[in-house]
Amino acid sequence: MSNADNEKIRLTPEEAEFVQTLLTKNSKNIRVAVRLVLGRFYNNLGEDCLSEISLAVIQKAKMLSTHENPDGWLVVASKKIAANLIRKEYTRLKNTKNDFLLFFILKDKIMGNLAVGGLKG
Repeated sequence: MSNADNEKIRLTPEEAEFVQTLLTKNSKNIRVAVRLVLGRFYNNLGEDCLSEISLAVIQKAKMLSTHENPDGWLVVASKKIAANLIRKEYTRLKNTKNDFLLFFILKDKIMGNLAVGGLKG
């Protein structure tokens, strides 16, 4: 773990309220976006994804408070975070050497995301 991982994130009361409001106001849109990307992995990876989204919003609170479209940023970031989790799961399954299981579980989701550019960085 690097020093950056150990640093505490400190928010002002206004930033904390902004983060809470932003996440609450967009909770349905976030869940829909994440469910679309994760598909059948939503039950397994959904909570991890939502935690990472919350952390990203906290880390970017200062920038988002002046952003012209924080709601849009949040939905796009949610999709990217979900795609990254799918990529990690793909790698994990690939390393298990169970190619049949990997192909069966991920073929539709990975190929669908690649077709629409969902796995781009």
